[in-house]
Amino acid sequence: IYFASSYYFRYFKEYVSKVRKTERNILQPKGFSLLSDLTPVLAQYEADKQTITDKATTYNGESTSERWSTLKYEIEQKKSALQVEGRSAVSRAEDFQRLNYLLEYRLISSPVAQEIAINNLELEALALELELELLSI
Repeated sequence: IYFASSYYFRYFKEYVSKVRKTERNILQPKGFSLLSDLTPVLAQYEADKQTITDKATTYNGESTSERWSTLKYEIEQKKSALQVEGRSAVSRAEDFQRLNYLLEYRLISSPVAQEIAINNLELEALALELELELLSI
């Protein structure tokens, strides 16, 4: 299909795509469609917005807020129930550093690494031969 101004067609396609995406992502999960009355939809989203803002106000005050202290308590309870001990970043880094030898072993045992090592040995042998020839002259 060819239009004298294809801009209008592209704009319409983009607009319809955005409307359908909005319906699929926002309205359908709540049980609504484009044909639904939007008054209860807006009321429900306003109620959701209000509950989120109320919950956000409990985080005010940074680490001294009530919500942070309850979250900290919940985390401590879950950690004790799962018998998990949290460790510092430094101790975690030391654990990974202890495992680095495995990566080095894997690198050394790979066929490519072995070929590189053989090539290096051959180059060293050639260098020694050249050095011996220069010394004998």
